[in-house]
Amino acid sequence: MIDTEKKYLFKLVVISFFYIIIKYLVSYFYNPDQSLFLKIISFGEKDFISYSFLAESLSRLDLSTDWNEFEKAKNIIGFPIFSLVWHSIFYILFGYYSFLILEIFFYILLIILIYKVILSINKDLNNSIIITILLFLSLEFLIFGDLLLDINFLKVVKLPIYEFLSYRFPRPLVTSTYLFAFIYFLLKFNSEKNTKVKLKYSFIFGILSFFLINSFFFIFVTCFLAILIYLILRFKQNFFSFFFQNISQILFFSLIVLLGLIIFKIQLNFTEEDYPNRIGTYAINIEEKIILLKLFFYKIFQLEIIFLIFTVLFLRFDKKFLNFKEIKNSRYDILLIFFFASLLSPFIFLILTNKAIALYQFWTTVKFLGFLYVLICVTQFFLIRLKKKILKRFVYIAPIFLILLNFTNNFIKQGKLDTRLISDKEDIKRYLIKNNNKYKNKLFYSDNKIFMHVWLALGNKNFIGLNGFMVSQNDEQFENIKMNLMKFFTIDKNDLIQMLNDDEENLSGRNQFAHSFVYKYTVNSLRYYKPLELEYSKNLQERIKNIPPIIWWYTFLPNSEKERLINKYENFKVNENLIPEIIVISNSKKNEDLKINISKYKLKEVLKNFNYTILVKEN
Repeated sequence: MIDTEKKYLFKLVVISFFYIIIKYLVSYFYNPDQSLFLKIISFGEKDFISYSFLAESLSRLDLSTDWNEFEKAKNIIGFPIFSLVWHSIFYILFGYYSFLILEIFFYILLIILIYKVILSINKDLNNSIIITILLFLSLEFLIFGDLLLDINFLKVVKLPIYEFLSYRFPRPLVTSTYLFAFIYFLLKFNSEKNTKVKLKYSFIFGILSFFLINSFFFIFVTCFLAILIYLILRFKQNFFSFFFQNISQILFFSLIVLLGLIIFKIQLNFTEEDYPNRIGTYAINIEEKIILLKLFFYKIFQLEIIFLIFTVLFLRFDKKFLNFKEIKNSRYDILLIFFFASLLSPFIFLILTNKAIALYQFWTTVKFLGFLYVLICVTQFFLIRLKKKILKRFVYIAPIFLILLNFTNNFIKQGKLDTRLISDKEDIKRYLIKNNNKYKNKLFYSDNKIFMHVWLALGNKNFIGLNGFMVSQNDEQFENIKMNLMKFFTIDKNDLIQMLNDDEENLSGRNQFAHSFVYKYTVNSLRYYKPLELEYSKNLQERIKNIPPIIWWYTFLPNSEKERLINKYENFKVNENLIPEIIVISNSKKNEDLKINISKYKLKEVLKNFNYTILVKEN
């Protein structure tokens, strides 16, 4: 049995490896001349470019993320670091190639942990590998549908699965690994009937909680509640005797969790005061708590949540229709506990906290864990009714189908890419490498962050142009850099006014100037930067009132802030130290005009291809 399990595990590792590496193989077919470096950056899922900057900074044990010599950050960044720490360590050794190495490692580890969770539940090797493959097939099917059909329903269904099963760095690539490790070890603990807890479990759950606290706090709350509910349900009236019998193990676990909270608190104490607000953290009073609690209560009665709740309860308690006895009072209940813990999590969190941030993440967790329980139970119900010969065929067919569908999705996606654009990026990269010694540590700017990564990979730490999420400078410093660039590119007052008012009439849009400060100017029915009736147009007021309090996507500037920014810009004096000495900009009509206007700064054109131009300051 052990040898057979090892063979299955080896098969799963091979399948997982090819599942990840296919996008690179397809890329070498379409764009054989594109360097692996640019493939790694280009294939990073959304937000990769931002988080990889943070990983590089952390690799130098530097959380004061500023990347320039003239506008130094006074404090550190407040983003949770324990989802970045492994990539930061490997970055020291392998640079940007560490992202590929750890993408392969973590995704294989995640798939193995999911397989181990399922195997711990149903104890069947064939069924477990099939269910694991079907879980990822469901994601690939939704991606396939999304590529071919622009249907909002498919996007809504795909989102929670994508948020927990994709290879996006660092979430869920790292955070889902922590989550499934937590579930797996709880299943291992459940299999031991002894009421005396081994110290190793206190350590494992403590360490996983330690990392979750400062990587994805929402999952930590769910996991903490899940283990508490599990212990209450398992030991019932003997819960307190279990507690006192294992007091030293519980204290050891609590000490590790407390250490995680202390490190999180220390980081927050040294964080730039403006940063939490930029990433969406805001204080809530009792009245606002009640509003949010009511909202989450009403959300339980949304159609998709009601469907999930009734489905999981039907699967668990049905005795007449399916008669699926295998899941009654069994290891399957642990997944059910995680689902109901996720339903309780936002309520517990809001009761205990005085701050809120990105609360929609709680609901994404509910949807995924509900989907996970239903998929595993329903698939197992059908698989146990198949003949062994058919089951063994499925073990071979399902992985092949997964690889083919993943290949098809990548073939479709990469077939749409502009090969000329890719070639032009390589031209820019080659030029920067060839002339790096000449331009070493000069102040760099690009309107494409990929070239900032090229600049950083060449050992240069001097560049500007990142958004408010990545930098730990205060709002004034960030604003000054932004205005300095605008003055440099001779943006006039009318251009600025237009930028500040963009997309206010677009019902699905947000103001991009406001969003460069990330969520500082977020608006919804509960939160807005200035008084609603006094500071926003009638049109915007109606929109804002209809935005649910847990939605953070919309960013618009209040009138007084627009006025302040316009006045400041009119009187703003250019800081010569923050004028870029080497610039890579796209060849848009707007930038063509700008290149004429910046001639006074003695910049000359040294390279131009179809998509980009490099300008360098003459000595």
